[in-house]
Amino acid sequence: MRIEIATSGGFAAIPGLNSEASIDLSVATARVSERASGYTRTLSPGETKDVRGMIDPSHFFGLPSELRPLDSSAADQRQIDITVHLDDGRTHTVRASEGMSTELSRTSPGLGQLLEWSQKEFNSIR
Repeated sequence: MRIEIATSGGFAAIPGLNSEASIDLSVATARVSERASGYTRTLSPGETKDVRGMIDPSHFFGLPSELRPLDSSAADQRQIDITVHLDDGRTHTVRASEGMSTELSRTSPGLGQLLEWSQKEFNSIR
């Protein structure tokens, strides 16, 4: 499984704050990378297991392609595009707002955790 996470937009919509990272979980030694900066980090076996557990394909692939928060102030938040590529060739993308981790966890268990984990990872990339 490979997961791509891209951030964009927000109130300031500053292009330099946009990021796109890939988490490759299909190999024995999982890693996260960001092409623009050249950032690459190998995940520990425990972290790999944790990240794999954050995506439940049966729930994720049932989600609509765009999720909108109930809070109208979310229009100023950055957008997060999460794309999951399964080893069998299936792909699905979900777009959500940055502050939706609780709502995402309700719709697909673990997805909110993935959003929070990716935000910390993006902070390490910058």
